[in-house]
Amino acid sequence: MDRGVVASNPVQKVENLKTVRKKFRRELAAYEAEALLDSAPEPWRTFWHFLLSTGVRSGEFLNIRFEDLDVKNKTVRIVERDGFKPKTSAGVRTIPLKAPLVEAIMRLPKGGTLLFYKADGPL
Repeated sequence: MDRGVVASNPVQKVENLKTVRKKFRRELAAYEAEALLDSAPEPWRTFWHFLLSTGVRSGEFLNIRFEDLDVKNKTVRIVERDGFKPKTSAGVRTIPLKAPLVEAIMRLPKGGTLLFYKADGPL
C-alpha cells in the first residue's frame, strides 16, 4: 500500500451472502374472518371455518380423511401417509375442534375418503 492506494480489492474473494425473502403474512382480523364466514356458501363456509380454527397448512388440509376425525373427542389428527409428510416432525399432531365445527363437518357431502370433498371432486 503506497500513499493509501490498495493494489487489489480485499473483499473480492468473499462470497455474497444469500438473501432470504420472507413472505408477508398476517392473520385476519376478527371482523374479516366473520365477514368471510358470513358470506361463504357451504361447503366453503365449513372449509374456511376449519382453516381459520385450526391453522393447518394447505398440504395438511388436503390430506385429512374421515378416519382422522374423532367426532366423540372433537379432534382431528394430522398424520403422515401415502407420500404426504407434514413439514416438520411436530406436524404430526392432534388438533382440538369446537363442537359447532364438528357438526358442520358432519353435514358436508360425503364423496370419498377425504374429509373435505365436493360433488365434482376434492376441494
